[in-house]
Amino acid sequence: MGEAGPAIYEEVRRQVDGIIFDEPDQASPLPSGLSPAKTARRADLVTRRSQRYNTGMHTITRVVLLVGLLVVGVGCDQLTKPLAQDHLAGRSVLSSWGDLFRFEYAENPGAFLSMGQGLPHEGRTLLFQGGVGLFLTALAVYLMRASGLTVESFSAWALVLAGGVGNWLDRLWHDGRVIDFMNVGIGPLRTGIFNVADLCITVGLLWLMLDILRAPSRPLS
Repeated sequence: MGEAGPAIYEEVRRQVDGIIFDEPDQASPLPSGLSPAKTARRADLVTRRSQRYNTGMHTITRVVLLVGLLVVGVGCDQLTKPLAQDHLAGRSVLSSWGDLFRFEYAENPGAFLSMGQGLPHEGRTLLFQGGVGLFLTALAVYLMRASGLTVESFSAWALVLAGGVGNWLDRLWHDGRVIDFMNVGIGPLRTGIFNVADLCITVGLLWLMLDILRAPSRPLS
């Protein structure tokens, strides 16, 4: 076994490279110095993760997920904003949970954290309605046509799309302004004022980062 061990080890590594990358000549993604048994276990894990990230989504799955997340995300956003107008506009700040949550009405003509609010009205309209509308359309097309998306990454991008659509509709209906009504924090450390659409975008982007970190490493071509 002492002499056969290195040969078995190299054969396992060669087969693993062929399974994962279909390129036996590429450098192996498995760390060197592993025993044949550990190599086989690591190979099985990497292969299963690689298969997960290379499995496409059926069109029906895409449509159901996209429509479902859009309905929930955009629906919740558009339902809460009229409530904020009715119950918070013109009133003092409401605090709950020991001041962890604050509810106050604000109309933001800019983007996240009021970026771009100093632009002229025509510039904001072109950027936040025209430009954002084109981006959201391109993202929707990408989600329906891109291959190799996992359910996780698709859902994360769909949340970003839902949040973007929610705020974009606000700009169309409120002369370029977005309704915000809550912030979170402890003492002086607080977020900016945001809404459900912003929350969808934030959760989607965080989910995307986690999904990228979990993805198997692949050689650069």
